Amino acid sequence: MAQFVRLRVIDPEGAYWRCGIEAAGRWLPETGNTVLRVPYTVVTPEDWGGVGGYPLGQWIAEQRRAYTAGTLEAGRVVAELEKLGMV
Repeated sequence: MAQFVRLRVIDPEGAYWRCGIEAAGRWLPETGNTVLRVPYTVVTPEDWGGVGGYPLGQWIAEQRRAYTAGTLEAGRVVAELEKLGMV
């Protein structure tokens, strides 16, 4: 119950971020890509477990917009997105 409250009420943005990072991390080996270029319309396959059906293309576009606007946390950029090969 505590985890449900934390993920759905207290930290829904953080949970959304973690799902996006997990989906992006899986996208690379599944597609054989070395950089994180994902078409906007891409939704992860349903058989990807907890990140199945995730709107990965939209999430990537949102991260790029936030970065351009200067509203993306610097730690997220360096620690997560650049490590995954975000261009």
